[in-house]
Amino acid sequence: MKMMNIEFHSQEMRGDYPRVWNQPKIQCHFSETEQLMIERSHHRMVERSKTEKLSPRERAWGTIYGHDPIDYIPMEVPYSPNAANRVLDSFIESPSIITNKDLYDYPNLNFLSLALFFARIPSDSLFLLVQSYGEEQLTSKFRLVDHGPPLAVEGIAQTADAVEAKANLEFFMDNLPDPANRGLFPLNLWITKQSIKTFPEFLVRGCCCAGSIASASFLRGPKEFLLDVRKRPELANLAITCGTKYLLRKLDRMIEAIGEPFDIDNKNGNALWWCDGGGGYLTLEEFKRTYDLHFGISVPYCAKKGFPPFVATVAGGPATQVVAKTIEEQIGGGGIMVGTGVPPIDEGFEIMERRDKTLDRLYMDGAVGVKLFLAGEEPTRKWFKDFASYCAKTPEKGLRWEIFTSSLDPHLPLPNLDMLCRVHRETMNYPVTG
Repeated sequence: MKMMNIEFHSQEMRGDYPRVWNQPKIQCHFSETEQLMIERSHHRMVERSKTEKLSPRERAWGTIYGHDPIDYIPMEVPYSPNAANRVLDSFIESPSIITNKDLYDYPNLNFLSLALFFARIPSDSLFLLVQSYGEEQLTSKFRLVDHGPPLAVEGIAQTADAVEAKANLEFFMDNLPDPANRGLFPLNLWITKQSIKTFPEFLVRGCCCAGSIASASFLRGPKEFLLDVRKRPELANLAITCGTKYLLRKLDRMIEAIGEPFDIDNKNGNALWWCDGGGGYLTLEEFKRTYDLHFGISVPYCAKKGFPPFVATVAGGPATQVVAKTIEEQIGGGGIMVGTGVPPIDEGFEIMERRDKTLDRLYMDGAVGVKLFLAGEEPTRKWFKDFASYCAKTPEKGLRWEIFTSSLDPHLPLPNLDMLCRVHRETMNYPVTG
């Protein structure tokens, strides 16, 4: 029987490893020019926020916890290496001349792109998407690509032999690697700490994607994992348990990087985020059947740590309500994403309209997909107006909505993103009238 190497070194198919790969301590010194650009970017962000009625943190706190009035429904445009490299090459003709690997190899360039990105784009908080989703952490083989996260080629336990798969998963769980030393996650932690240090006026969301189910699909391979869920449930449950244990390790490391939580009593802290795209593989019945092994563990774990989680369930409206109730019952506050590619916005609003005191501190992100603002201003404006018409129905219950642009595509034209931000400011004053 083939057993995993205890070092857990995933093989890059072309031998093209990132320079920061598996480096627990990232040493990076900014040049005088880079430091100047970062400071000027910070100054631009702060000066822009001064032209508005509320500070970014006040608006975020009023939105999430609802005790203070806000001026408009906020919007987050997340930083992602898939798009931030476009800032560095001035949005020249696609594809970008700066690749994702360049941003892995040069952390100072990566953070500089982040600073310039948020200086250019008026995001109401600093939402940091991951450098990878675990492709190089939870597989035996991965491959780097120029424009996008790494590709998972072969999972650690990706075999049709159930006995061998079980042995490899048990070995992984018994020798669980520390994500702070693993793959590109150390770079994730470093960027989060740099952002908190550099931009204290803004709420920073540190990202721990991927979640339990997506991690299980990396470990087993998506095809084998789906077969496990439907034909070999014990093996599927073991893979999900492995994914959850690894997620908890990531949450621990991100909590250490963040420090204090952003919660009802503390406007100056920062927040946790993770998505679970693997939920898209599961039916609602399968999602509920395995629930105690993923969100049923990770949400209470965050509660014990005092950190309200913000999550995307990616498994349909009823599944969103299941997760929402767990978040509220366990921790009394947090966020759920609905919208493009995740539970639809109308289903999210139905949850909000039905909510009782149990869901009093739940809030939701309405995700704008890339396809929408590639379509032009008229469809975008209609989307915002439809969103506003939903929001107009819920003010008496307290605003708990925010707009999130989803991950930006590297081919996105800059004028389209500018249009999106402009239309948002024109239509999302609060309270809205529909």
